[in-house]
Amino acid sequence: MPQKALVSVVMPLFYSGSVLKQTLEALYRVDYPKRDMDIIFSYYPSKDSTLEVIEEFKLQHEGEYFDIKVLECDERGVSYGRNLGIKSSTGEYIFLLDDDVAIHKDTFKHVLNILTNEPNVAVVGAPYAFSKPSIVDKAFLFRFEGHVVKSKSFPTGCAMIRKKVFYEVGLFDERLGPPYSSHEDLEMSARIKRKGYDIVRDERITQKHLPKRRRYAGTSNAHNPQLQTLRYAINLLRSYFTGGADSYHFVLSSAPITWKLELIAHFLMPLPFLIAEVLNFYFIGAVYLLALATSTIVYYRAFKPQTIYLPFVVLLARIARSYGYLSRRMVLKLLWVINNVRGIH
Repeated sequence: MPQKALVSVVMPLFYSGSVLKQTLEALYRVDYPKRDMDIIFSYYPSKDSTLEVIEEFKLQHEGEYFDIKVLECDERGVSYGRNLGIKSSTGEYIFLLDDDVAIHKDTFKHVLNILTNEPNVAVVGAPYAFSKPSIVDKAFLFRFEGHVVKSKSFPTGCAMIRKKVFYEVGLFDERLGPPYSSHEDLEMSARIKRKGYDIVRDERITQKHLPKRRRYAGTSNAHNPQLQTLRYAINLLRSYFTGGADSYHFVLSSAPITWKLELIAHFLMPLPFLIAEVLNFYFIGAVYLLALATSTIVYYRAFKPQTIYLPFVVLLARIARSYGYLSRRMVLKLLWVINNVRGIH
């Protein structure tokens, strides 16, 4: 038996009982030597069947893997759970896996092949989607489907990272990530990119995102795709102007300058059209919109009728995030000035 695992699977758990069996069944079927893997469950106590499922899996398969660890978390939060697992791992590579992602049996071989042959690649993400993906899922997946591409970020729910990268850039920021905030994935990606590493998305296979039962409502979050999309869009827009703007500030603090320039570009994008409309230059405004729409379709290569609208979902989300972030920062700065003026008087 090897002295240490090559791959450490780190899985944070909280109220995971409704999907965990399916996730573990898919993990067990992975075409990769189990003796070279250890599995680390970072478990925050919950009142469902999560612990029973873990214990049953460990009882059945402990002798097959290098090791199976169950670590009880003292604090909630997906970032805390991931960090606890990473610190307890023995593998050269860390495979981050969410409790509701059923991976394909060939995923390990694909991502390890990339990491082995490309030393500047720090992480390979394997995107995942529901069996009936929402418009939002489609918008962020369609462009590179079936390809291996370099990217600015990776899905933290299913990704393999060189462990040494964490020694260089640090662990996940535990102030970010569910249930407290968002953008823990982008913030980690920003630090990795700033260090000069490449991030790759392997979209040859889309992993299965399992419909997880909600903790209180007892319903699936993918039961009604249309309703899910509407709720997601509303919550995303609200987040962009509130807590999401605050957490995105952490991202930009860690990000390369190009990310900040991109935010400014998205902020400026609608202004020529708005100025033309205010000045009654309707033809110029229409020409600008047509040019913007055409360049967006070309940039995203969305030439098929079934995908031609998807780039605009991405673009509108980026524009909304830029306005939400900058307006939030302006409001907070104004409040800071007011409080300081009051303090002087």
